[in-house]
Amino acid sequence: MKRLILSLFAVCSLWMANAQNPAWGPQSKVVTDSIYSRVLKTHRAYTIYLPQSYDKEADRKYPILYLLHGMSGVNTSWFTDQRVKDVIDQLTASGEACEMIIVSPNAGGNPATCWNGYFNMPGWAYEDFFYKEFMPYIEKTYRVVGDRQHRAVAGLSMGGGGTTSYAQRYPDLYCAAYAMSALMNIPVSGEAAGKDPDPTNKVAV
Repeated sequence: MKRLILSLFAVCSLWMANAQNPAWGPQSKVVTDSIYSRVLKTHRAYTIYLPQSYDKEADRKYPILYLLHGMSGVNTSWFTDQRVKDVIDQLTASGEACEMIIVSPNAGGNPATCWNGYFNMPGWAYEDFFYKEFMPYIEKTYRVVGDRQHRAVAGLSMGGGGTTSYAQRYPDLYCAAYAMSALMNIPVSGEAAGKDPDPTNKVAV
């Protein structure tokens, strides 16, 4: 009898822990993958946040936030440096935000060695890639609602510049935009802002 009571106590304790600890239930997740771009002629990585109910509710579709990183950042930066997963998990749990998909595409890296920028430049048609390949791929591959009322864009620094430009020129695609410390252009030393004579410079545009 004593052994039975202890066994029942252990089962009840396990059940209570399961009920109180969200780690036992479905969790949100962050996945990094890539897409091959015919426009850019290279693979481009992206990191995507999928909400807690994503795997459990297979027929449900979600709003989406395109989250653009800053210069010297990459697709993982929002999730490693700014801890987006932790923040959105807390906001969702408190009811301050609804469940959503968040995706951050890679538009660069080290400015000295990697392509940078969210705009079309000589040899780097990133904006064409974003709208003709990336956005359609994401909204087809993942369960995104896919209309203006459920799509937003935000970004920091270089990503804030991308956000500002995208929201102004594609207002039919976004219901909201949030540009943080938006970097709109980088003047070259000795040159007027935006007048860089070197067409291969993909940072100063």
